[in-house]
Amino acid sequence: MKKVIIITTFLFITAFAGFGQTARQHIGLSVGASIPLKDFSKMILADSTSGFAKTGTGINVVYAFRAGHNLGFQLNVSFNSNKLDIQKLALEGEEANPGTSFSVESRNPWTSGGILFGPYLRFPITYSLSFDVKGLIGIYGAYSPQFTIRGTKDNGDKLEYYRYAAKTYNLGFNLGAGFKYRINDYYILLFGDYAGAKATFDHVTGIGWDNKSYDIPVVQNINSLRITIGFAYIL
Repeated sequence: MKKVIIITTFLFITAFAGFGQTARQHIGLSVGASIPLKDFSKMILADSTSGFAKTGTGINVVYAFRAGHNLGFQLNVSFNSNKLDIQKLALEGEEANPGTSFSVESRNPWTSGGILFGPYLRFPITYSLSFDVKGLIGIYGAYSPQFTIRGTKDNGDKLEYYRYAAKTYNLGFNLGAGFKYRINDYYILLFGDYAGAKATFDHVTGIGWDNKSYDIPVVQNINSLRITIGFAYIL
């Protein structure tokens, strides 16, 4: 995944370098919160679409070039990390299984990100300040969390359930809007991005309550609101 992101970013920047004489370009980095939405944030054990995802970290790298006064195109490389809500998962287990207490250990979070490309519209407010709107599409990758659920019945019997991490690549989208404020050769960026992908994991493996291995398909809609602030250098 990292190699693909690096190679693709290099190719896009190289390909559009020729626009430097006719259109303004910038490259920037923003960091902020990744807020899970819809099924991704749902925390209902009986609902298989629940992601049990908590608010995490969002990172966005952007390379943009302006093809006209208000129209431009940009390449975005995004990354999101959302921990599993282990307390809520344990509580849901206890509510569904009276007489049994549960604890959950998670070794890695939901991790998602993509390489997306598309147009953006620039609406100048003042000479230094503009409002931008973008719509992007591209490849979205996701890693599901690895976790262990341990249960103890009132009679002392022990239960364990293992879920190993899985990965997948699917089509994703990003709809965003925000402000750019220019200071000399830099922009201050403040953006909100609604990103989503239908992550289809063909092989999710682990060891079930019966101590038998399982290999099942899992579909998780990964939707999030990424609110970030950062800086960009005007090329």
